[in-house]
Amino acid sequence: MSTPTALLNGAIPAGTNLLAYSFNDPVQGPELNALGYYAPSGANSRNPTCAGWSTCWTSGFAKSAASLSQALRPFPQMTPNNLWNAGDGNGWLAYDSLQIIVEHRFGDLNFESSYVRSKNMTDNAYIQIFGQYSQVTLQDPNNFADGKTLANSDYPNYVNFTMSYRLPFGKGKKFLGSANPIVNGFLGGWTIAGVGQYRSGNLIEISNPTNYLNTYMGWEITKATYTGAPIKTGIATNTLDPNNASQHWFTNNGCTTGCSSYSSAFAATPLGVEGNQSLYNTQFRNPWFRNENISLNKLIGIYGEGKVTLRYTLYVANPFQRTDVGSITTSLVSANFGRPSAVMDGARQMSMGLRLYF
Repeated sequence: MSTPTALLNGAIPAGTNLLAYSFNDPVQGPELNALGYYAPSGANSRNPTCAGWSTCWTSGFAKSAASLSQALRPFPQMTPNNLWNAGDGNGWLAYDSLQIIVEHRFGDLNFESSYVRSKNMTDNAYIQIFGQYSQVTLQDPNNFADGKTLANSDYPNYVNFTMSYRLPFGKGKKFLGSANPIVNGFLGGWTIAGVGQYRSGNLIEISNPTNYLNTYMGWEITKATYTGAPIKTGIATNTLDPNNASQHWFTNNGCTTGCSSYSSAFAATPLGVEGNQSLYNTQFRNPWFRNENISLNKLIGIYGEGKVTLRYTLYVANPFQRTDVGSITTSLVSANFGRPSAVMDGARQMSMGLRLYF
């Protein structure tokens, strides 16, 4: 809290953090009274006899606790950080989506694909379950509407597919249908299958480097301040190079050292001010995620008509060796703000197996 110079009359330097001042301090207490602030009861209050109180407020608290910030709380007699609003029943969650499904479920080809376009909004929803009070929560408990934001599970674009295809080679198939048993044993009975997922990157929480509101008011978070500058640099996902220090996924203001924020779009919110940027912004998310897995399977008849069968499987994870990078550094006080730090998918892996059915 910064005090206007006109109120100080030279007694207290402008910009002094009055929230940390204690009513128990023989100098700070009277100074707070002179500025119009009083303890709830006891020393430097308008109720020095503590009428209506079992214990005087200024004697019931340690010197460091009987502060102006504690006195301004809704229940100043309660020990700091002992009041929780878990399960208060005020949160809400809204999910809206367009879903398109394409299917082909007969013959040698079985295929299913879905596309979901959605938006997931919330306001204080996490606090309703299991006592969770982090992630999506309120900056100001007296301003419920200020907590409205995207849910951290919001993925505006989501594509999934799964398929299997029995290759048209070998006995009874379009090609080599009359092949001799040896050729059929090598080329017939093969099935290729695959699954894939392509989705928007996961959201990244935006918060202030220093939670002043928690320190002095007991509020859970301090939000960052949006400057109006572009959030993303516009660099393509497939060209983002973690080894190139000049490439950033999010705009970096180029500050050198000791900066309160290295982001062009988000400034650090100072003491005594509430941030204006919601916890999640749809542009502030990791690069989009791509993943495929395929398998090649073959059934080999050993005895009778399916009485004893051997199944061979070749499984390949990430067959296209995608190296999509993510885990973007998003700490506003990090000089690496906006740079990727890890890959979002593992390297190509192959495995083979045999299974005997009888």
